[in-house]
Amino acid sequence: VWVGGAKKFVVNKETLKDANIGYRWGFFDDEFLDLVEENVLDITVATHRLEKKSVDGPIMEQLGNKAEISMVHFIGLIKKQSKGEDGILLANRYTNVAYIKGKKGRRTVSCYWYRDCHCWSVRAGSVETPGPWSADSQLLSRDS
Repeated sequence: VWVGGAKKFVVNKETLKDANIGYRWGFFDDEFLDLVEENVLDITVATHRLEKKSVDGPIMEQLGNKAEISMVHFIGLIKKQSKGEDGILLANRYTNVAYIKGKKGRRTVSCYWYRDCHCWSVRAGSVETPGPWSADSQLLSRDS
């Protein structure tokens, strides 16, 4: 799916509120709050379903140079489904996972639709932490 870039994109509380992100966990605020991305091009995002549990290293290796997307793309996708409606992101009991450059390097960023609270939850973690993603989680990468 096509996702727009931005000349300048700032991750702030207003941006998150506009996308209906109600919860932030892990390193998210430390790594991404007040992050500025500049001159980010439009991209096409591809999705990949995990067939079995996996950790980040093998996933990133398989995705290669298309593994990383920008926060403007990630939040843009969430914004398109801000009320949990159907779209590219899973809005069921499974997690959407992306690799995004934060203030201190590449991070694993995930989002999950909280049905009970009617909002999205985002989490950022280390790509070096060997916590596995469950089968049927969805990975996001660049397709273009």
